[in-house]
Amino acid sequence: MNNDMRVDPGWLIELIQPDAQALAERLSGEEEVDIAYLDPPYNQHPYGSNYHVLNSIVLWDKPPLSKQITRGTKAAIRLDWRTERRSAYNYREEAGKAYRRLIDAIRARHILTSYSTDGMIPLEDLLQSNVERGHVSAEMQGYKRYRVSSQRFSQKPMNVEFVLAVEQEDFDPIPGDEAVGLRKGVVQDHLLVIGSRKPGSRPKEN
Repeated sequence: MNNDMRVDPGWLIELIQPDAQALAERLSGEEEVDIAYLDPPYNQHPYGSNYHVLNSIVLWDKPPLSKQITRGTKAAIRLDWRTERRSAYNYREEAGKAYRRLIDAIRARHILTSYSTDGMIPLEDLLQSNVERGHVSAEMQGYKRYRVSSQRFSQKPMNVEFVLAVEQEDFDPIPGDEAVGLRKGVVQDHLLVIGSRKPGSRPKEN
Protein backbone atom coordinates (compact mmCIF):
# COMPACT_ATOMS: atom_id res chain seq x y z
CA MET A 1 0.00 0.00 0.00
CA ASN A 2 1.33 3.42 -0.95
CA ASN A 3 -0.28 6.68 0.11
CA ASP A 4 1.01 10.16 -0.63
CA MET A 5 0.08 13.09 1.57
CA ARG A 6 1.31 16.63 2.00
CA VAL A 7 1.99 18.48 5.23
CA ASP A 8 3.19 21.99 5.87
CA PRO A 9 5.47 23.37 4.53
CA GLY A 10 4.49 21.29 1.51
CA TRP A 11 6.76 18.28 1.91
CA LEU A 12 5.61 15.11 0.21
CA ILE A 13 5.37 12.15 2.58
CA GLU A 14 5.04 8.63 1.21
CA LEU A 15 3.51 5.92 3.40
CA ILE A 16 4.49 2.40 2.37
CA GLN A 17 3.34 -0.96 3.74
CA PRO A 18 5.62 -3.70 2.38
CA ASP A 19 7.81 -6.29 4.03
CA ALA A 20 10.82 -4.51 5.57
CA GLN A 21 13.33 -6.72 3.74
CA ALA A 22 11.62 -6.16 0.38
CA LEU A 23 11.57 -2.40 0.96
CA ALA A 24 15.27 -2.28 1.96
CA GLU A 25 16.24 -4.21 -1.17
CA ARG A 26 14.11 -2.00 -3.37
CA LEU A 27 15.52 1.21 -1.91
CA SER A 28 19.10 -0.07 -2.10
CA GLY A 29 19.09 0.64 -5.82
CA GLU A 30 17.97 4.22 -5.26
CA GLU A 31 19.48 7.25 -3.55
CA GLU A 32 20.78 6.72 -0.01
CA VAL A 33 18.30 7.77 2.68
CA ASP A 34 19.18 9.78 5.79
CA ILE A 35 17.74 7.60 8.57
CA ALA A 36 16.39 4.07 8.82
CA TYR A 37 14.64 3.20 12.10
CA LEU A 38 14.19 -0.50 12.90
CA ASP A 39 11.89 -1.78 15.65
CA PRO A 40 11.64 -5.56 15.15
CA PRO A 41 9.64 -7.80 17.51
CA TYR A 42 11.68 -8.86 20.55
CA ASN A 43 10.14 -12.23 21.30
CA GLN A 44 7.74 -14.95 20.17
CA HIS A 45 4.68 -12.69 20.43
CA PRO A 46 3.74 -11.07 17.09
CA TYR A 47 2.89 -7.37 17.19
CA GLY A 48 -0.45 -8.25 15.60
CA SER A 49 -1.74 -9.59 18.92
CA ASN A 50 -1.25 -6.15 20.48
CA TYR A 51 -1.94 -3.86 17.54
CA HIS A 52 -4.73 -5.84 15.88
CA VAL A 53 -7.16 -2.91 16.07
CA LEU A 54 -4.72 -0.62 14.27
CA ASN A 55 -4.04 -3.34 11.69
CA SER A 56 -7.75 -3.64 10.99
CA ILE A 57 -8.11 0.13 10.63
CA VAL A 58 -5.19 0.30 8.18
CA LEU A 59 -6.28 -2.74 6.18
CA TRP A 60 -10.00 -1.87 6.51
CA ASP A 61 -10.85 -5.46 5.57
CA LYS A 62 -13.45 -5.90 8.34
CA PRO A 63 -12.30 -9.37 9.43
CA PRO A 64 -14.98 -11.78 10.68
CA LEU A 65 -15.05 -12.16 14.44
CA SER A 66 -17.00 -14.69 16.47
CA LYS A 67 -20.06 -13.27 18.23
CA GLN A 68 -19.55 -15.82 20.99
CA ILE A 69 -16.40 -16.39 22.99
CA THR A 70 -14.65 -19.57 21.90
CA ARG A 71 -11.15 -20.94 22.42
CA GLY A 72 -8.66 -18.43 21.02
CA THR A 73 -11.22 -15.65 20.41
CA LYS A 74 -11.92 -14.24 23.88
CA ALA A 75 -9.89 -11.09 23.21
CA ALA A 76 -11.65 -10.43 19.86
CA ILE A 77 -8.28 -10.42 18.07
CA ARG A 78 -8.26 -10.99 14.33
CA LEU A 79 -7.19 -14.56 13.68
CA ASP A 80 -4.48 -13.91 11.08
CA TRP A 81 -2.03 -12.66 13.72
CA ARG A 82 -0.89 -16.28 14.17
CA THR A 83 -0.26 -16.82 10.45
CA GLU A 84 0.03 -13.89 8.04
CA ARG A 85 1.12 -11.49 10.78
CA ARG A 86 3.93 -13.61 12.20
CA SER A 87 7.50 -12.53 11.57
CA ALA A 88 10.88 -14.24 11.29
CA TYR A 89 11.78 -12.16 14.36
CA ASN A 90 9.33 -14.24 16.43
CA TYR A 91 11.55 -17.33 16.07
CA ARG A 92 14.85 -17.71 17.92
CA GLU A 93 16.49 -19.68 15.11
CA GLU A 94 15.48 -17.13 12.45
CA ALA A 95 15.61 -13.71 14.13
CA GLY A 96 19.36 -13.12 13.96
CA LYS A 97 19.61 -14.18 10.32
CA ALA A 98 16.65 -11.97 9.37
CA TYR A 99 18.20 -8.97 11.13
CA ARG A 100 21.56 -9.51 9.45
CA ARG A 101 19.94 -9.67 6.01
CA LEU A 102 17.93 -6.53 6.70
CA ILE A 103 20.72 -4.33 8.03
CA ASP A 104 23.06 -5.48 5.24
CA ALA A 105 20.48 -4.40 2.64
CA ILE A 106 19.86 -0.92 4.05
CA ARG A 107 21.49 2.11 2.41
CA ALA A 108 21.23 4.87 4.98
CA ARG A 109 23.56 7.37 6.62
CA HIS A 110 22.15 6.49 10.02
CA ILE A 111 20.56 3.20 11.13
CA LEU A 112 18.75 3.07 14.46
CA THR A 113 17.64 -0.22 16.02
CA SER A 114 15.37 -0.45 19.05
CA TYR A 115 15.76 -3.70 20.93
CA SER A 116 15.90 -5.34 24.36
CA THR A 117 18.14 -7.72 26.27
CA ASP A 118 15.03 -9.93 26.46
CA GLY A 119 15.07 -10.23 22.66
CA MET A 120 15.47 -13.36 20.54
CA ILE A 121 18.66 -12.07 18.90
CA PRO A 122 21.77 -12.59 21.06
CA LEU A 123 23.14 -9.20 22.06
CA GLU A 124 26.62 -10.00 20.78
CA ASP A 125 25.25 -10.96 17.34
CA LEU A 126 23.16 -7.79 17.20
CA LEU A 127 26.15 -5.63 18.03
CA GLN A 128 28.38 -7.47 15.57
CA SER A 129 25.95 -6.77 12.73
CA ASN A 130 26.02 -3.07 13.60
CA VAL A 131 29.74 -2.49 14.14
CA GLU A 132 30.39 -3.93 10.69
CA ARG A 133 28.30 -1.12 9.20
CA GLY A 134 29.75 1.94 10.91
CA HIS A 135 30.42 3.83 14.13
CA VAL A 136 28.11 2.54 16.88
CA SER A 137 26.69 4.29 19.92
CA ALA A 138 24.01 3.13 22.34
CA GLU A 139 21.29 4.80 24.39
CA MET A 140 19.83 2.54 27.03
CA GLN A 141 17.57 2.31 30.05
CA GLY A 142 17.19 -0.47 32.60
CA TYR A 143 13.75 -1.63 33.70
CA LYS A 144 12.33 -4.12 36.13
CA ARG A 145 11.41 -7.13 34.04
CA TYR A 146 7.70 -7.79 33.64
CA ARG A 147 6.48 -10.90 35.41
CA VAL A 148 2.95 -12.28 35.54
CA SER A 149 3.44 -13.03 39.22
CA SER A 150 5.50 -10.58 41.25
CA GLN A 151 5.93 -13.27 43.93
CA ARG A 152 7.59 -15.74 41.57
CA PHE A 153 11.39 -15.83 41.73
CA SER A 154 13.21 -14.81 38.57
CA GLN A 155 16.89 -15.22 37.74
CA LYS A 156 16.53 -12.21 35.40
CA PRO A 157 14.86 -9.51 37.52
CA MET A 158 15.62 -6.75 35.01
CA ASN A 159 16.06 -6.11 31.34
CA VAL A 160 17.57 -3.26 29.33
CA GLU A 161 15.77 -1.45 26.53
CA PHE A 162 18.22 0.20 24.14
CA VAL A 163 18.65 1.92 20.80
CA LEU A 164 21.76 1.17 18.76
CA ALA A 165 22.74 3.99 16.43
CA VAL A 166 25.04 3.35 13.47
CA GLU A 167 26.61 6.30 11.69
CA GLN A 168 28.13 5.45 8.33
CA GLU A 169 29.37 8.89 7.30
CA ASP A 170 33.17 8.99 7.15
CA PHE A 171 33.27 5.29 8.08
CA ASP A 172 36.28 3.61 6.50
CA PRO A 173 36.10 -0.17 7.05
CA ILE A 174 39.41 -1.76 8.04
CA PRO A 175 40.16 -4.88 6.02
CA GLY A 176 41.58 -8.18 7.22
CA ASP A 177 42.33 -9.61 10.64
CA GLU A 178 42.85 -6.18 12.19
CA ALA A 179 39.21 -5.35 11.54
CA VAL A 180 38.04 -8.59 13.15
CA GLY A 181 39.95 -7.84 16.35
CA LEU A 182 38.83 -4.23 16.45
CA ARG A 183 35.18 -5.13 15.94
CA LYS A 184 35.32 -7.73 18.68
CA GLY A 185 36.74 -5.10 21.02
CA VAL A 186 33.93 -2.64 20.20
CA VAL A 187 31.31 -5.36 20.66
CA GLN A 188 32.72 -6.36 24.04
CA ASP A 189 32.82 -2.74 25.20
CA HIS A 190 29.13 -2.28 24.37
CA LEU A 191 28.27 -5.63 25.97
CA LEU A 192 29.85 -4.48 29.22
CA VAL A 193 28.07 -1.12 29.14
CA ILE A 194 24.62 -2.52 28.32
CA GLY A 195 25.03 -5.34 30.81
CA SER A 196 25.85 -2.87 33.59
CA ARG A 197 22.63 -0.86 33.29
CA LYS A 198 20.44 -0.79 36.40
CA PRO A 199 16.71 -0.07 36.62
CA GLY A 200 16.13 3.67 36.61
CA SER A 201 19.72 4.54 35.71
CA ARG A 202 20.47 7.07 33.02
CA PRO A 203 22.07 5.99 29.73
CA LYS A 204 25.76 6.54 29.28
CA GLU A 205 26.76 9.57 27.27
CA ASN A 206 28.49 8.54 24.04
